[in-house]
Amino acid sequence: MSVGDLVLIAVAGFVAGGINALAGGGSLVLFPVLLATGMSPLVANVTNTVASWPGTAGGVLGHRPLLRGRLRPLLPLALAGAVGSALGCLLLLVLPGSAFDVVVPVLVLAASVLLALGPRITAWVDERAAAADADDDGPIAVDLHDPVAADDLRAAAADGEDAGAGGPRRAGGRGAVPALGAAGIYGGYFGGAMGVVLLAALSLTRRDDLRHLNADKSALSLVDCSVGVLAFGLFGPVEWAAVLVAAPTGLVGGYLGARLARVVDERLLRLVVVAVGVAVAAWLALR
Repeated sequence: MSVGDLVLIAVAGFVAGGINALAGGGSLVLFPVLLATGMSPLVANVTNTVASWPGTAGGVLGHRPLLRGRLRPLLPLALAGAVGSALGCLLLLVLPGSAFDVVVPVLVLAASVLLALGPRITAWVDERAAAADADDDGPIAVDLHDPVAADDLRAAAADGEDAGAGGPRRAGGRGAVPALGAAGIYGGYFGGAMGVVLLAALSLTRRDDLRHLNADKSALSLVDCSVGVLAFGLFGPVEWAAVLVAAPTGLVGGYLGARLARVVDERLLRLVVVAVGVAVAAWLALR
């Protein structure tokens, strides 16, 4: 790998970090750059996963105030996501690289579509949470045989939150664990637009406001990404030189992106990233 390649990867890591902070989908920027330096889709994918870890960790640190008192109820979901992520990583490492070459155009296109639908998903999550608050003036009915829902209710009581008095509603449905497990498989195998996938899974199975769902999403993303870093770091074909330049610049880009969030047109940025993703998917399919 030449010095020019490393500089290009460092710049792409910086841009990807900023895009993740502003609109999400930064992996769809770094991934094609890694491909352009001569990496195979498989190597680019695992390198992208490892390089994105610092930025993911930074997002969790930024959400610390919203995560207070919420980590214990998230443990079953984190465990399901970790198991799913491990399975996705295993599939990626065990199946022939040619299999990934075949499906990666579809995965990139799917991630681009999810990113394009991100604002609609976010709006739907917000409307769903508002409707739940309007419809439920009394206490939430919770199946205490459901460990996720029971833990949510106990955590709410410990935090002094009254679920029947308009406080955050964290009761999860029985589908939360399998939904997060399935999302983990996707993240372990590919991971593009993983944040959108997790937010959709959480919103379908848990009742809460958007800010707290986003914080939960960040924490669960870190768990899934950490499993990928461990699996690929030990057994995957990671291009470590690329990680060493993309990881720190991605962290800086994420910090600056968060600072610029109020002045950058998120819709335009998202449109550009989606267009890049669709173009990359077409190129991968036709090459």
